[in-house]
Amino acid sequence: MQALRPASTSTVPGATTTTIAGTSTGTTTPAPAPTNAAATPGGLWQFISPTTVFDTAWTGSRVKAGAVTTIELDGVKNVTPSTGGVMVRITTRGAASGGYLVVHACDAPPPFTASLTFPASGGVVGTTAVEVVDGAICLMSNVALGVKVEVIAQRSASGVGLVAIPATRGLDTRTTQRLRRGGAVGVDLGKAGVTSSTEAISATVTIVDPAGSGTLSIGVCNQGLWSVPISGESIQSFSFAMRVNSSGWCITTSVATDVVVDITGLWQGAAGSPAPVDPVRAYDSRTIGIQVGPEPVPVQIAGVGQVPAGATTALLAISTVSGGNPGIVFAMPCGEPRSEGAVAAMIARKVVSAVVPVRLSGGVVCIAALRPVDVIVDVVAAA
Repeated sequence: MQALRPASTSTVPGATTTTIAGTSTGTTTPAPAPTNAAATPGGLWQFISPTTVFDTAWTGSRVKAGAVTTIELDGVKNVTPSTGGVMVRITTRGAASGGYLVVHACDAPPPFTASLTFPASGGVVGTTAVEVVDGAICLMSNVALGVKVEVIAQRSASGVGLVAIPATRGLDTRTTQRLRRGGAVGVDLGKAGVTSSTEAISATVTIVDPAGSGTLSIGVCNQGLWSVPISGESIQSFSFAMRVNSSGWCITTSVATDVVVDITGLWQGAAGSPAPVDPVRAYDSRTIGIQVGPEPVPVQIAGVGQVPAGATTALLAISTVSGGNPGIVFAMPCGEPRSEGAVAAMIARKVVSAVVPVRLSGGVVCIAALRPVDVIVDVVAAA
């Protein structure tokens, strides 16, 4: 099983920071300690064409274990230099061992949280939001690995907010027809309330019983699709945000498999726009020795770290340590029924992270699982 960010709160060691701007590198001193100042209020999210801002493949290298990589955004196409935050899509590959990485603001050391977890060698994808400080964002991994970072949205005076919804099933080929190799299928977005004003969608995709390893491609129908690696594991999932239009979403795979798509958020309107905060750990079942099961566990989000006391919506990085049981995890406002869809799914003895939007009830979210698993909740943005 890959390593997950420990439950303690000691700082991450490291004497130097590797700075990357385009393809050049340099060295700077570590960032100062966090100030715990409140996140800047206001601002909407403007989704843009995915723009690669960092890729270790450019130099054939890997990020160093424990080193902080600074990714400069000034001068990057489609990214406004003065933006206060970005949403990024992360792809990992070739890790020396299982581990985790965290994307964070560069004015503080790496927080004791995880944006994404990954197995040895295997590729993993995920999405998170992060504050931009002095035109840059930072990344740290606890093991050496290849990483690609794409900006998919930025904070802007014009754009959209977020409507977090109960995870709503937009596709389940187990109840219709298994997706054959090279086959394609559409996702029912109308069921989740997607309209012409919806700019983008957050969702969790679960791949069930693939015939082998390969790729799954997803995106706006009849346009360029985003390809994600599939392992041979019987259950695997990833969460992401992606633009949408009237053409809808389509999925195709290079191997026969069943696919489940659960929609968790609609990026539309001007309300509930989550601002990035310094990532903060809100809950870790390992510290209390009681795993999360079918009975919902309340987790306080509002007022934790930089999260506003009156927060009603949040982006949470939910990491699941499945132990001896497969992990199927749900997140919903406390007092409401468990959602139809899940926010994360994995086989036994795996660690999976998913950054998902949630609606809070009295500043609290409830977490549940079909079978007992350990769950860690980190907050990356809130409104």
